[in-house]
Amino acid sequence: MEAVNIDYHVEVARHWYSVPYQLVHARVEARVTATTVEVFLTGRRVASHARLTGRGRYSTQVAHLPRAHRAHAEWTPSRLIGWAEQTGAATGRLVAGILERRPHPERLGLMAWAASMGRTGSMRPVRAPSGSAPTALAPSSTFSPTSRIGSRSTSPALRDPR
Repeated sequence: MEAVNIDYHVEVARHWYSVPYQLVHARVEARVTATTVEVFLTGRRVASHARLTGRGRYSTQVAHLPRAHRAHAEWTPSRLIGWAEQTGAATGRLVAGILERRPHPERLGLMAWAASMGRTGSMRPVRAPSGSAPTALAPSSTFSPTSRIGSRSTSPALRDPR
């Protein structure tokens, strides 16, 4: 028996498989064959996935997502990078780096990038120090380092307007 994580995935054989979001924290049972992973709740099948190969991969079915999260499922890594590049090449490289370093970029990288966008959901150009790489601004590619750049800066161009 495995508990369903808050991201509505359950770990089976070193991979993560989605189940309906309503089952968060429920204890489920997985049955694994050479080609399929099935997840059961009290004997009733609640999810079925093609078995993943390798290690540490995610299989997410859009039908398992809450309605509010389904729109985010359409944002592929290439779409996110293209959107970020509209602000500038350095922003595109930052987003590409965030997505590249995440074990499941469609979920974790998107969350880090969305957090770095702020609560408004819109991008504001940020002036980087001359000659700096995007990763110099966010060495850990998480929300905290990039979110604090504007709040600590003495430069009016870098100050967060909120």
